[in-house]
Amino acid sequence: MLNNQIGDFMKNMQKLILSVLAIAILVFIFLKFVPGISGEVETITVSGEATKYVDPDISYLYLQIQNTADSARQAQIQNSETTQAVTSALKDLGTPEGNIETTYYSVSPKYSWDDGTRTPDGYEAIHSLKVKIEELENVGKCIDTAVNSGATISYISFELTEEAEAEAKNSAIEEASASAKSKAQAIADSMDVRLKGIYKITESNVNYYPYIAEARVDSAGDEETKTFTVSPSDVSVQAQITVQYRI
Repeated sequence: MLNNQIGDFMKNMQKLILSVLAIAILVFIFLKFVPGISGEVETITVSGEATKYVDPDISYLYLQIQNTADSARQAQIQNSETTQAVTSALKDLGTPEGNIETTYYSVSPKYSWDDGTRTPDGYEAIHSLKVKIEELENVGKCIDTAVNSGATISYISFELTEEAEAEAKNSAIEEASASAKSKAQAIADSMDVRLKGIYKITESNVNYYPYIAEARVDSAGDEETKTFTVSPSDVSVQAQITVQYRI
């Protein structure tokens, strides 16, 4: 009697296990091959790019004031006097004091070389200034004034104010997004499928590139009345965006 009960129990367990396995296999097949049930989303992935060229609305003039002397103290005094002359002349031109800032300063020994031998050759003082010019038509005047007061020009940077930069970046992102959408639609049309909406958006890069220029001496000017001409160019803002569309 007991043996019969055990046999029946084992048979029932085998049937139950086989039934569970069969259900599991059916569920797997259903999830694997029925579209949309597995959680996997069919998509088209595209990238859109755009470049905006914008007129700069602010400029930065980078100056260097360099003096040499027999002693560190003399080099420092001469550099201070030249710096004072440069900054005073720029202020007289209308440049606010807050628009002139020091970016580097050093006083160090100089050396000369002769047949591989290093010999002390006085001291050198260097003072670097950054001048913000808010009116672009004054760039040439500021350069003339600084150079005629004893400074040398490192370079001029034409840039965008924070407001203009934000506006240009947003515009570039809009154009990049429109480019991505146009590409996705073209792919969908060629594959005879329909775009159902955006699945994921990734902003890859939004880059802003100021225009860096060098001052050019007007060949018609002499050493006493030399003038500098600068031809600013547009600054560029580039955006790239990646979009996944559901199909």
